Amino acid sequence: MCAFSNEIIAIVMAGGFGQRLNLGKSKALLSVDNKPLYIHCIEQLMRAGIYKIYLICDSILQYEEYLNYSISNPFVCVYKQIKSYGSTFLILKEFLRINPISDKIIFSYGHAPRPACHFSDMIKSSSDIVLTQFPYSSKRNKIRGIDGMYIEPPYLINAELIDKSNDICWHNFFSNYSIKNLMILVLNAPNEFNFVFEFLEYSKYINNDYKYNQQVKEFV
Repeated sequence: MCAFSNEIIAIVMAGGFGQRLNLGKSKALLSVDNKPLYIHCIEQLMRAGIYKIYLICDSILQYEEYLNYSISNPFVCVYKQIKSYGSTFLILKEFLRINPISDKIIFSYGHAPRPACHFSDMIKSSSDIVLTQFPYSSKRNKIRGIDGMYIEPPYLINAELIDKSNDICWHNFFSNYSIKNLMILVLNAPNEFNFVFEFLEYSKYINNDYKYNQQVKEFV
């Protein structure tokens, strides 16, 4: 296991089995522009100056794939979760329990690469929490953002806030945690894609070929 310092660390969730796409494997392994989505995600993070990246998975096949990649990329470590959980929030809590981090982390999805400029703006922000909101959410427990939009990863957040929380999912965390005294930066972005015909849209993300607007408002 890598020994990381207190710099910003990226936690990239790259497990699951793409059930809505009938994949039988993680959406992060889908290829766009001749490269798996998780590699696109990592490359964008590195372009933004993040050189401490964990890939989290939940199967041996995923683990072996990511481990082979990490051998050629010394800035990436692979973590296989100990058991199955009902939410990525609980997976992250398990990870932080085993790998204590006392600074901010970027939490992202391996199947949803964002452009480097997005990650850069998150890192440069002095806000306590940075969230991304989208016009649509595929989550069972949708998290309301601003102006009728929905909150989805990536997030930039202090690891200690998660570690000390008793919540079981992101919806509960953002609903129950007292954030009125925190500075919240909300970034607008296009949707996370979950259907086969949508995946070509990721080429726009990968090539930084879209614009988003920053909003700084109190998160409700």
